[in-house]
Amino acid sequence: GSDAVLVGVSTVVQDDPRLDVRLVPSARQPRPVVVDPRLRVPSQARCLRKDRRPVVICGEGASPAGLRKLEAQGVQVVVLPAPKGRIFFRDISRSLLNLDLGRVLVEGGGRTAAGLLAEGLADRMTLFLVPETLGSRGVPAFPGLGRLPMRLRGGRSCGPDVELDYRPYN
Repeated sequence: GSDAVLVGVSTVVQDDPRLDVRLVPSARQPRPVVVDPRLRVPSQARCLRKDRRPVVICGEGASPAGLRKLEAQGVQVVVLPAPKGRIFFRDISRSLLNLDLGRVLVEGGGRTAAGLLAEGLADRMTLFLVPETLGSRGVPAFPGLGRLPMRLRGGRSCGPDVELDYRPYN
């Protein structure tokens, strides 16, 4: 299993995910990690429950009052450089390793995934294609990334969905 489940703040704001294991038996739950350069995460978000030992990674310019509020409710806040509002995944990776979180499932949206892929830090990617329209206009899966820096290793049917397994080229 994973030590942590990481998402970007937009996923938390839009979906309020629990970021836990529910559908299969699990001896332990991964720690929720939210990447939030400007500290926009709602303090009442479901993934920030104290018993889950959540981590919020914010930028150096984040609100000190917001930081104190999260810490008071039991959230571990990690402050990292955020030039132009962006926190680099190399810095995030180092910080998570310092917290003994070495196996991280990134379940974030397109911007989070694109950042991770652009820095070459993903060792595997699984995409699920579903036969549904998720919006009235097309949205890039990985904004700003261009070509996917991974190769397709295989795929399989999962009911009406398709699971695709990607690995780095090297």
